[in-house]
Amino acid sequence: MTGEGDFIRFLDVEASGLHDGSYPIEVAWADADLRVRGFLIRPMDHWDERDWSLESERVHNIPRSLLMRDGIPAVEAAHRINEALDGFVSLSDAPGFDGGWLLRLFNDTGVAPRVRIGEYADALGRLARLPDFPAADRLDGLIDTVRLRYPHTHRAGDDALQMAALWRCLADAGWRRSEGLGA
Repeated sequence: MTGEGDFIRFLDVEASGLHDGSYPIEVAWADADLRVRGFLIRPMDHWDERDWSLESERVHNIPRSLLMRDGIPAVEAAHRINEALDGFVSLSDAPGFDGGWLLRLFNDTGVAPRVRIGEYADALGRLARLPDFPAADRLDGLIDTVRLRYPHTHRAGDDALQMAALWRCLADAGWRRSEGLGA
């Protein structure tokens, strides 16, 4: 696949909470070919349990103990994010939140960000101008089918994959056919 999809990545960030002081705990991105990459982030020493929301933990199902055991150091996470997303527009369905958590990561680690975040909904809207865009009477059904196949689980990889799959479904009639979704 060539075109706009080659220069975008679909980004999702899970965090310790939705409040001021919350920090990123998982980052993932997906390409238009539906390859997903990501990792857990070990909290920095000053990212303490006061900034941890048990309510958010119930949503994403990532206990702090898992981050301490399997997360990568925050500085390494910042460098990996820069390497992976530099040169791409990273589309997020919540750029204010995801961008804020990444900014906290970059600020707290002292790593200069090389990430550009765009609005996922705006990118989907631009697809409507494509000649092979699905007919209006099929659009809701396609969206529902993609969301069932690629569920939004509040885990960064799954959520980035759902965004990529929906974008691919709407942008690529050949992929729709190959996936049994029609033309």
